[in-house]
Amino acid sequence: MIRDDKRIESIRLVGVGPFKNTTLNFPTNSRKDLAEVHIFTGGNGEGKSTLLYALAAHFSSKGETKSIDEIAKRMRNKNAFVTCKSFEDVVEMSRNLHPSRYGIINSEIEEVGDISVYRSKKFKDIVRKWRSKNWRNNNYSVLPIAYSGGRAWGLSLDIADTSLQEVTQSPLKDHLSFADTIDPWTTAQWIANIEVKQALASKKDKKAKLKKSKEAVVQLVREIIDQKVDFYLNPETLQVQLMLQGKPVSIDVLPDGLKSILSWIADILMRMDRLPWENKHAPVIEQPLILFLDEIDIHLHPKWQARVLPAVQKLFPNAQIFVSTHSPFVVASVEDAWVYEMSRGGKNSNGSFVVKAEKSSAGKSYELVLTETFDITEPFVDPETNRLLDAMRAERDAFFVDKAHSPLEFLRVTDLLAQRSEQLARIVGLECRQLAKHGIDLTVTKS
Repeated sequence: MIRDDKRIESIRLVGVGPFKNTTLNFPTNSRKDLAEVHIFTGGNGEGKSTLLYALAAHFSSKGETKSIDEIAKRMRNKNAFVTCKSFEDVVEMSRNLHPSRYGIINSEIEEVGDISVYRSKKFKDIVRKWRSKNWRNNNYSVLPIAYSGGRAWGLSLDIADTSLQEVTQSPLKDHLSFADTIDPWTTAQWIANIEVKQALASKKDKKAKLKKSKEAVVQLVREIIDQKVDFYLNPETLQVQLMLQGKPVSIDVLPDGLKSILSWIADILMRMDRLPWENKHAPVIEQPLILFLDEIDIHLHPKWQARVLPAVQKLFPNAQIFVSTHSPFVVASVEDAWVYEMSRGGKNSNGSFVVKAEKSSAGKSYELVLTETFDITEPFVDPETNRLLDAMRAERDAFFVDKAHSPLEFLRVTDLLAQRSEQLARIVGLECRQLAKHGIDLTVTKS
């Protein structure tokens, strides 16, 4: 469980994207051994991605402006603003900033692109560390990082010039950019270096330490795809490959879903492994992490959709994770988490619409999640089947109003349904038997 001084407590968006005046409060979870997970659901255009960009943006500043630029584009007028309560502090972003709204004195305002950002000195010092060119000389207490689910390792993972190089790029580069967070070459180089250093290490304890972060990636992927996997450095080509079911496979030819999982999980571990932490004694995976994942279900088979969040929740126990999704498999998979259906909630005393935080659906069927969370009540997926079922029920009900009602339309519709599938044929048969029990005659006589 992430500490209170390392977590986001709430966000309010006024005049931003689809949000006229909306607040979300983020409760803590009860399990100390699991990450705190918040899942955003709702229809297209209801602001799930905007919300994630806004949460990431309040950690941004000059040098890391991509999420702030996204929020600037979504601000509808000069009075639009975003307020976040984070790290037991307040951050506000606006085109027309009024820090006096909160009675703040000694305010420090930074101009970032088209937006003014208020942060207290304490919060501003934290952000400056993330932007520092001398990152090796700093100690970090938390890492915020953002990914888009549609982004996968799409480049060749051959190591340049067939030579191993120490990774020098900052582990904080583009860490809040969503689509551009992942650098495939840097991640591959990091894995390759671990493989080589591990082979050359003379002491067992040093080998074990080198292996730990890479092994965390491997173990998580194993849990999600339920297959034996490992990384493999081809000694002839120096290409990082994946050992899948005991056979080396180029990462470039893997299915998109597997590449997507590998890319952002490996990128997280690479950054966390290379960052100098304040708490030098804690394992890398137990360091504080704030993770933004936009539509992580893209490219994933439903089985993998159901496994990805529980695996990440266990791997990073001191993380706060924010996820947008359209997948009932993601929503139904997680225990001790919070779900926000963007249109559900009520007004508070300042007139803001407060989106309701509901406990996650672990233990519920997919059918129940579809009904309760996604408001999908139709029993079948395709619209034509549902239209025919509605027509059949209307004709059925007409018999109870008038027993002399003509059965022609009922028979036409039920014949169409019965031809579509065996399941629908059984439903039609049940309806016909029920009508027969009530004395309804479905025979048609020729005149």
